[in-house]
Amino acid sequence: MSPKLRPMSTGEVLDRTFNLYRNHFLLFTGISVGQVMCMMVGVLLVYLLAGALAQGIDSPDPAFVGLAIVVYMMVVGLFYLIGYALGTGATIYAVSKLHLGYAAGIVESYREMRPMVWRTMRIVITVFVRLMGIMMLTELVIGTLAVIVIRAKPDFRGSSLDVAFNIFLFTVFVAGSAWAARVTCQYSLAVPACVLERLPARQALKRSSWLTARALGRIFLAFLLMGILSLGLFYALQIPGFLVAESHPGFVAFGLRWAGIFISMILAFPIGTIALSLIYYDQRVRKEAFDLQVLMDALAGQPQVQPASAPLG
Repeated sequence: MSPKLRPMSTGEVLDRTFNLYRNHFLLFTGISVGQVMCMMVGVLLVYLLAGALAQGIDSPDPAFVGLAIVVYMMVVGLFYLIGYALGTGATIYAVSKLHLGYAAGIVESYREMRPMVWRTMRIVITVFVRLMGIMMLTELVIGTLAVIVIRAKPDFRGSSLDVAFNIFLFTVFVAGSAWAARVTCQYSLAVPACVLERLPARQALKRSSWLTARALGRIFLAFLLMGILSLGLFYALQIPGFLVAESHPGFVAFGLRWAGIFISMILAFPIGTIALSLIYYDQRVRKEAFDLQVLMDALAGQPQVQPASAPLG
């Protein structure tokens, strides 16, 4: 049994994340290269379709413009989802093998992830639609309240009522954002459950809700810290391109900026996924005594760990 299979604090999860990332840097960056390359195909389509879209804007037919925009967004979004599903799933599989004391490879991780691509994409789309619904509802409430108050009292601008009303609208916005963050954390373990337990998308979402119950705060904190680190790395590697663009704008500056984006995405993407995978195992240890199950399987001579069953609600 791996000594890592015990309840970990948030700090231990982050420390374990950096240890795995540092000790298996080539593995995780190699997986991330395939993910970023697939996403970059969508970015390349931006330039390939830019000329056609620009011609469509000059066209008197607005239907062509709308159709071109919709097709462009669907194609780019499809490549992004495929790249995200493949890279995230392969990274989760690699982390699971390493965390349980086995060896992992790039080709093996992608091969094991391939049957789960469409399930993972469905999970990502489902969570994205729910988040968009929350944000749209929040904006609708804010807009409706603003229209009602302005029509009821047009001359309230600059008064104490104006300050109180703005504070209230800001509170509504914060509440909507907190709701969206809660939903994100609630379903954050759906992809690991889908990949590692071979669950359908719907059951994986329910499984994530059960695993993350009473642990949303620590999951949000881990996500926040990993997000800050990833964003810092993302923007730091683009500084050379911006500096060159200020003094010598042109092809070199353009190439440096895109090289910075490409490298930063390769380096930053695995960090959050590694932390997510470790949180998944930590929650299973806390709720299902997953470490005891691994020990029993090891004593029984089973080479692989079978997923433990648990309530889906």
